[in-house]
Amino acid sequence: MKVKVVLIGAGTLAGALMGAGCSSPDRAVFVTSTNIGVNADATSRVVNLGYDRTEGFVGPDYVDTGAAPPAVGYIESNLEVFAPKIKQVYATGKAADIVTRADASEVVVAPDDYAGERRIMAFGTSSNVGLKLGFATSTGVPDSISFGYKRSEASIIPFRSGDPTTGQPDQYASVLASVDMDQATTTLSESKLRMTQFVATGVAAQNLAKSGAIQGIFRNKANAALSLGEQDAQQTRTGSTSFADCVSSNGQLNVVRLNSILDQALSANVIAPTNVGLLRQAPTTAELKSRLGGALQSEAVSLGTYVKSNPTLCNS
Repeated sequence: MKVKVVLIGAGTLAGALMGAGCSSPDRAVFVTSTNIGVNADATSRVVNLGYDRTEGFVGPDYVDTGAAPPAVGYIESNLEVFAPKIKQVYATGKAADIVTRADASEVVVAPDDYAGERRIMAFGTSSNVGLKLGFATSTGVPDSISFGYKRSEASIIPFRSGDPTTGQPDQYASVLASVDMDQATTTLSESKLRMTQFVATGVAAQNLAKSGAIQGIFRNKANAALSLGEQDAQQTRTGSTSFADCVSSNGQLNVVRLNSILDQALSANVIAPTNVGLLRQAPTTAELKSRLGGALQSEAVSLGTYVKSNPTLCNS
């Protein structure tokens, strides 16, 4: 059996995933492609300036239990072209499970059982940092350029079928890839590039997934994201309540006051003209809060701040 693995760019990613993975439920295909900087390809006629990220996974879905094979792709970057800072992790199987746990200190990594039928498994990464030029073989003219950071990761992992009679589940191999890069180009003498990069499979991938440095990427950022989300939600609730109370009298919506404040807020560029109509049409205070807490969350914060800064509006 021969397998050819080509690490591809975002332009052909979707087609490759469909072709490689959808034909059989006995394997999982997981691919990510990242470009930060300037990327141009004359063959595909694609030019990208900035950030381009594609992620795709095709694999079996277990209808009876609703389970899916574990896989995770993560990237953190300041998105600067000349001084990029990037942390990137790619994992499948038990390694994906371990690396995303809040605490993996108690996880026991058992040796793999190298027995039974063998099939080809493929896993690879490709990285480019700096300037890379590609030249057409026929003319010698540059036909592709990549300036900045470019990385692709791909795996094609066959499943080892379990035994339903004994309750043994299907087996899905672990792979792990990580990049930690810090590049600075402040001056010619102070330019530097520091990079830590590794790939691992099987038990090695699971052992590395228990690393505090790798786990910290997910744990810290997940907590920060949850905290930020809660802050946004709290600001929305506070803003919608402040504004709704301001335009209400004895629990009833004061339509005259509502329209007056909306007119003034519109003149002060506090809210977008396209959203004023939805607020004017609110029939009750409860519905006004609902709209500010739903489709008009950004307006809730702005209007809440506006009436707090201008308390006399609420007495007009």
